[in-house]
Amino acid sequence: MSRIIYISLLLAFLFSCKKDDDIISNNNAPYYSEVPTILLENYVNRIYIDLIGREPLDIEMEQDVQYLRDADVSQESRNDLLYKLQNDTNYVEGDSSYKFVYYHRIYGMLKARLLEGVSNSYIGQDLNNWYNAYQDALAAGDVLSANKKLLQYNILNDVLLSELQYYHGEIEINEMHRRM
Repeated sequence: MSRIIYISLLLAFLFSCKKDDDIISNNNAPYYSEVPTILLENYVNRIYIDLIGREPLDIEMEQDVQYLRDADVSQESRNDLLYKLQNDTNYVEGDSSYKFVYYHRIYGMLKARLLEGVSNSYIGQDLNNWYNAYQDALAAGDVLSANKKLLQYNILNDVLLSELQYYHGEIEINEMHRRM
């Protein structure tokens, strides 16, 4: 008896369900040639984080995604967006301008990687110490030692000045690296 039940269940499983190839005729997905919104938002989010160190505000996200979409996400539109984040001097709520935030972020990242994150106040304190040592050496008449101390002072001063000099285009990024 159990054999008959086993065989009938096996036959029922083998022949009862079949997959139809076409459930609903002409039910094809429509053609979609645009870049999905989630990819554009991800791209905009990444460039804001990479270049200025924060996520875009909602209004910035909407405007930049729409700008990219209107320009069919062309290479030129992406370059324009990158250029805006690096060079736009218009006031931005929460920041002074995209340009200032970008250059300040570059300066901060270089200090973190090359000077182990030392603060400007610590550099300024060391700067004052070297200048005072320079003054003391001059007063003592030790010109050679005074010049060595003045050299150290100028090296540290160049590090502090490099942020604004890079911002104003007076030095290039490789000079900023050299100073640090």
